[in-house]
Formats: sequence, C-alpha cells, structure tokens
Amino acid sequence: MLAPVREVVNRPLRLLEGVGCAVPSDSVLYLHGGNSELLDLGDRQVGRDLSITHTYHDGKLYCPYVKALVYLSDIQSPEDGSFCYVQGSHKANFPLLRERAERGERTSLVDSGFPTLTDVFVRSGDVLLLNEALMHGTRRKLSEGDRLLTAFGYGPTFFTEWRELDAETADLRGAGYVDHDVEEDFVL
Repeated sequence: MLAPVREVVNRPLRLLEGVGCAVPSDSVLYLHGGNSELLDLGDRQVGRDLSITHTYHDGKLYCPYVKALVYLSDIQSPEDGSFCYVQGSHKANFPLLRERAERGERTSLVDSGFPTLTDVFVRSGDVLLLNEALMHGTRRKLSEGDRLLTAFGYGPTFFTEWRELDAETADLRGAGYVDHDVEEDFVL
C-alpha cells in the first residue's frame, strides 16, 4: 500500500494518523476538505490550509497530506454510504461550506447542489488514495450492517503535530527569527 503513497508524497514518509471505523446505518460523513477550507487556530482562522496544498514539479506530484482508505466492506451503491467527492474541488480557491456549518445546518449536502459530485464504489480490500484538498464525504448509509474501513494519513517526515510557533523560544532566536511586532527586535 505504501508504494503509491510514496509516489504522491515524494519525500521521506511518516504515518500521521490511523483509525478504524465501523460506520452504522443512517450515518453520513458530511462533505469536508477542499483546498481553501478555513483552518481553525482557536482564537482565529487562517484563510487557506497550506498543509493540504499540493504541487507538481518536474513530472512529480508532491502532496504533504495523503489519506489511504482501506475498505473492509463492499460499497456498491449510494445506499451503502458510498464515498463521494466534488470534481475539481482540489483546485478551489474559496471555502464552500463554512457559512452553512456555522449556521448549524447539518443536512447532507451530497444529495443536491453539486453537479460534479461523483460516487466511488469499492470492494472489500480496495484502497482509495486522496489528498485532503479534495472536498469529500459519504452518502447517507441506508443499507443494513456496518461499513468497515481503516484510514491512514501520511505525510513527509518533517510534518509534526500542528501548533503555533512561539516567537520567543531560544531555538527561533538562534535561527535569526525576528518577530516584527516586538520593538526590542529593532534595538541594537
């Protein structure tokens, strides 16, 4: 499974996350992701989540965050809770769903409103690779039984847990970092 992941990350690899899911009937994973989805930092939002931005250079794709979905159940119809995505959303330059989510609307958006919404049907053992820049989710699961899968997130080895850098640490000062909001940085 790692060979195709390596081909799209194109840097030394590390496992960022791994989860197992047993998704029951009447569940839905609302559309999320998208290249410009706002990133919440607690006290503010960043307009673009650059951790999911991908580039293409010299014939290679470079993705900093790739998900591998390993299906342990057959998903052969939308009623099985199929994976779906909005074509072209990995290139979008605006957040599509934030305002609706902030209003508390939790209705599934996958049933209408996106003419390029595409379903992916899988058999047990199939693996889907995706970049989180792709707006994706699942249809509402209407069939009986659980939808079983595992999800692994991979990225370059230099990725670490998300946190805001502290401009006052000795490491940053030693590297020549200057916080232009601090007057003492300009005093010789």
